[in-house]
Amino acid sequence: TLLAKIINIQGFNTKYYSNLSASNHKRVISTNCPRGTIFDRNGKELATDLPTFDLYISPSSIKDIDSFTEILTSCVTFDKVKLKKILSEKDSNDESYLIKSNLSNEEIARFNELSFKLKGATIKESYKRYYPNGETLAHVLGYTGIVSEDELNDYKNLTLDERVGKFGIEKYYENLLHGEKGKIVQIVSANGKVLDEMEEKPSKKGENIFLTIDLNLQKKVEEVIGDNYGTGIIVDTKKGEVLACASNPSFDPNIFSKDITPQVWQALNKKRAFFNIAIQGVYPPGSTFKSLISLYALSKNVINTETKYFCGGSLNVKGMEEKYKCWVYPSSHGWLNLKDAIKYSCDIFFYQLAKDLKIEDFLEFAIKFGGITRKTGIDLPYENEGFLGSPNWKKKYIGDEWFDGDSMNLGIGQGYILVTPLQMAKLYLKIANGGKELIPHLLLKTESNKTFNDFNASKENDYSIEKKYDEILIDYLKGVTEIGGTAYGLNIDGVKVAAKTGTAEGPNGEHLWL
Repeated sequence: TLLAKIINIQGFNTKYYSNLSASNHKRVISTNCPRGTIFDRNGKELATDLPTFDLYISPSSIKDIDSFTEILTSCVTFDKVKLKKILSEKDSNDESYLIKSNLSNEEIARFNELSFKLKGATIKESYKRYYPNGETLAHVLGYTGIVSEDELNDYKNLTLDERVGKFGIEKYYENLLHGEKGKIVQIVSANGKVLDEMEEKPSKKGENIFLTIDLNLQKKVEEVIGDNYGTGIIVDTKKGEVLACASNPSFDPNIFSKDITPQVWQALNKKRAFFNIAIQGVYPPGSTFKSLISLYALSKNVINTETKYFCGGSLNVKGMEEKYKCWVYPSSHGWLNLKDAIKYSCDIFFYQLAKDLKIEDFLEFAIKFGGITRKTGIDLPYENEGFLGSPNWKKKYIGDEWFDGDSMNLGIGQGYILVTPLQMAKLYLKIANGGKELIPHLLLKTESNKTFNDFNASKENDYSIEKKYDEILIDYLKGVTEIGGTAYGLNIDGVKVAAKTGTAEGPNGEHLWL
């Protein structure tokens, strides 16, 4: 019987038992890959990877869960109940699972001392994301975290222990930044000691990328905002490159390189630290919207450069005598043409102009030319598209007709309209370029010299105007910074500045737009 068994093993099933034997002492370990580094336009580091060590466990190798839990938690700070739950719920296969990232030197030393008792636990070299400028640029850069099961459907060939971008540029350009994992084959003894090690496949770092951001300019914008709730955006008018994009309140993305407590997470959420006002906040644009109405009125011959309206400080609208007042009330502007109405930002002028418009035609212009209710196309996730009401919308959702007063409110950028700050920045970007469509963007180039346009098809204007009307408006906007204009503070010797001020009020009288 014994002889027959030996013949069966060595003669007929040699390959099967050889493979089984090899699997007992050969262990394949995947090696993590560093993400690509993110630089500003001048080569200053904005996000990079630093080496660290992570703890993995293989449930199939753990025979006594209670004993294993006691020993491991004496080495590494980890909740015992949580660890037992993980061990009992995981499938009994050869797959290893990430338990804790970014181990301290003390934890690594204690683990190595007791590793002979911890068969099934392994420490692997890994990486953590580091943002050298802390809170600066946090909403643009975003942060990384361990991939969720739902996110595995969005990315190819990833495992549950890999980091992916969760927010900002880190998320938008995940496929560029990620890199490829490598493989190491270890020869181990029966008690788990590593006897030999060879690299089967080297890991590949993700691609480095350069942003359009100027870090020094970004810091200056954030300094100007200070502790106020708000945003500031600077865009190159010739290329659409975003040079600075700040939002406050902010957060330090380095907190996600280690375990974040529920208390910290809740505190940041409570103050809306993760909310990027530049692309997610929606507000009535106030008088900044008057430029769009002016372009429409000129291009449709509703008015010309000589047309005048009278500002007596308020409009006598029956039953609403107190509503339609100019911002200078009880003073007044008298008779004004469009140039002066823009310079002094006269509300009465634009109330009357908006009343004379074909509202449906103007709303189409606002959407197709002005980009209202359209995402700008910036290379950031979670952009808001804003809102613009219409007679049909009001009838359907409010159950009331569209009145002249609704058009008049729209004339000064209030009423049924909400836009993001970046949407208004894009509108003025278009005005500055004679009506040419430019997408504000953050990617300057990749390590392989691909640019934003290589990843995003250019869009043709589907609604254009004659360039002369755009030139007239730009000339009028320069008047805003001249003596008597509402932005005279921007008057700079030797430099012509075109600008438009705007103040929108919230339901409690607070200023939402300046």
